[in-house]
Amino acid sequence: MTRNRLKRIMTELFLNNVRVNGIKAIMYPFGLSASRYIEYALALDFSAHLGSGVLMLEAGCGHSILPIIRGRSQVETIVVDISKEALKWQVTECMKHKVKLQAVLASAEKLPFRDNLFSGASLISVLEHLPRDFEAAREVGRVLKPRGIDIVSVPLSSQEKSVVKYSYAVGIPTIWKRLFGSSLTTVFKLFRVDRGLSYFERHYSISDVHKRIVFPSGCKLESAIALRSQQIVKIIHERIIPTGVLTILEYILARWFMITSSSIKNMDAIIFKLQKTGKQS
Repeated sequence: MTRNRLKRIMTELFLNNVRVNGIKAIMYPFGLSASRYIEYALALDFSAHLGSGVLMLEAGCGHSILPIIRGRSQVETIVVDISKEALKWQVTECMKHKVKLQAVLASAEKLPFRDNLFSGASLISVLEHLPRDFEAAREVGRVLKPRGIDIVSVPLSSQEKSVVKYSYAVGIPTIWKRLFGSSLTTVFKLFRVDRGLSYFERHYSISDVHKRIVFPSGCKLESAIALRSQQIVKIIHERIIPTGVLTILEYILARWFMITSSSIKNMDAIIFKLQKTGKQS
């Protein structure tokens, strides 16, 4: 994908988010983070060849606007999440925008669907929060049709091994932790972010991407793009404001200060497309 095409899709995402969420588009968690703008844009590009009339799975959907965008192109989505609130939001918004959608309360680690059902699936920043991520990868591979695609994004480790972090304050700037201390969870809830008392996040080594995701899925790796924030973005999100809160600025940061590369060296995250092996019936 060319940089100009990526920027065009990100602009469409920004406008779609405003259409869907209105004033809430400037509020966390409805505002898209800088990295999410690129992840969603690449996810849409990776699945564009599927055309209309197909069935997609959005696992760990949260408040993703991908089902609404795809629905406007006559792509039906089944969303799966363990959050009843997220599923209620998805149903309400899709009805409002006259988009076909089914919502299922379930974990990606145990999908309640038959084999070979979906033409495509998206797991955008989902697997890193699942201790048994390989089970979710296997389940998604199972429910995909032969030659169906699976779009996955995960953070990358700067070390040779994956790094696992356990803390409800992962990704929160130090100044916030010092300012709010133990009341930080209360602040989260004011913004409808409930991490509970614990939070799990894995940053993957490339060997673990293959071992924990690609191999269990039974799919082949078709393409991958790595992402990195320039220093100005890292300073903002690591020291001042959490990612996803600055919304309009996030869009600008994504357009001008996020780097995409085919090389994974010194990169922060990766989004890739898998394709299930076998022949279509």
